[in-house]
Amino acid sequence: REVLRRFGFTDPAGAMKQLRVLTTGSSLGAEGDLDARAREAFRAVAPALLTDIGRTPDPDMTLAGIAALLAGRADAGQLYAQLQATQVRRFAIDASSRSSRLVRALARRPLLLDEIASDPGAVLARFRGWRSGVEPLASRKEQAETVAGIRFLLGLSSIEEYTDDLSAIADAAVSEVFADESRRSKCAGAPLAVIALGKLGSRELMIDADVDLLFLSDTSRWKRKPAALASLAQSVVTRLGEVTNDGRLYEVDTRLRPEGRNAPLVTDAAAFVRYLGGRASLWERQTMTRFRWIAGDPAVVEAIRGDFDALVYDAPLPPAWVDTILKMRQTMESRIRTRGPAPIDLKLGRGGVVDVEFLVQMALLRSGRSGRELHASPVLSALASLPSVPALASLASHGAALDTSSAARLSDCYRHIRTAQAFMRLTLEERGNLLPEGPKLERLALVHTGAHAEEYRAQMLSRMQEVRKIVDLAARGLSVGDRA
Repeated sequence: REVLRRFGFTDPAGAMKQLRVLTTGSSLGAEGDLDARAREAFRAVAPALLTDIGRTPDPDMTLAGIAALLAGRADAGQLYAQLQATQVRRFAIDASSRSSRLVRALARRPLLLDEIASDPGAVLARFRGWRSGVEPLASRKEQAETVAGIRFLLGLSSIEEYTDDLSAIADAAVSEVFADESRRSKCAGAPLAVIALGKLGSRELMIDADVDLLFLSDTSRWKRKPAALASLAQSVVTRLGEVTNDGRLYEVDTRLRPEGRNAPLVTDAAAFVRYLGGRASLWERQTMTRFRWIAGDPAVVEAIRGDFDALVYDAPLPPAWVDTILKMRQTMESRIRTRGPAPIDLKLGRGGVVDVEFLVQMALLRSGRSGRELHASPVLSALASLPSVPALASLASHGAALDTSSAARLSDCYRHIRTAQAFMRLTLEERGNLLPEGPKLERLALVHTGAHAEEYRAQMLSRMQEVRKIVDLAARGLSVGDRA
């Protein structure tokens, strides 16, 4: 046990238990299921394996992850032989040290680890569509998300690439479900479109997030009863959300449709345009800056695109529109429910993710059609280009709105906060947005930046304060010379 302490293990008894699993296949210390060849293979790799594990932030967790990988193997000797290769060993250790969640996913898919060992460059590529095979959709989704998560944790993907991959996976899943349900209900070719809103709309979906969907139809081209379209849309929502032995695809939120949760699930496109031009609130108009077609009949959207752009981006903004949106933001912030000391909410708190998202959406509304290529863009892509949009560049030249320097600083802070959110889900397995305390914060800090907990917390708070300062100044600048 003293030797294990020298390797960095803080729980030698627990480490001994995991080592028994690795050497015998059983935590009880008996011979277990491992044959002599497998035990010999482990002895060959053990010195390098334990040395590399000892260099990770939490050797105890890393060793447990390696033991978990063994649980899914019929041939432990093959795993140990693979771990003798430096690249494969470092991959397995990096994954085990950062995310028990991804290790469990790998343990369920031993063939995936074999493929990574043989050709990591090909297997750990960006998502470009489903791999061939007849696995259930939920299983294919999990594998694609596992690969995307590993890429991110190993530093092969930035946070924007990771969330773009997760969005592409969701797009593919929704499209396949829509096609399947259309055939099943004999509605193939129906004039029904599926629109992504929220973070899926802007291609920034986080792991474990729900998806915001809107269903639009063109009933003028539909000769059957409208109820058939409503039934198709409902079957898509049900299929996406059902829990199966292979897991669930996505929790679907359709509340962003006109009139909200009490309205019909499917909205006629012409009625949708009339709603935008009449009863739609400023908040709903802001929401439409993330409007993106992802499945179904694209002609439904193409037919209203001109009217949609005119009503969302070209129509005069109401008086005091900036104040209205900022007050709405303050209301969201005040709804944070916590006990004890004031927490740091990475999403809704002062200077959190929503601050930056609101500023980008306000800038898109202010820029009108001159920023058309940025409609439904990810926040970081929009921040890189918005300062050069003519309608905003003129404001920046007068010291108002969003200039290149402030956009770059916002991007840096936003990227840092979003990366922390991803690590919270992958490493801590927490779906909330409150920065953790105690040992969890220490672990998050070490995995994300290598800092210790209090330093990490102070750095995060400083970044969020900077975000709020920039957003307040830039948002006020957007009202200068308002379009009316």
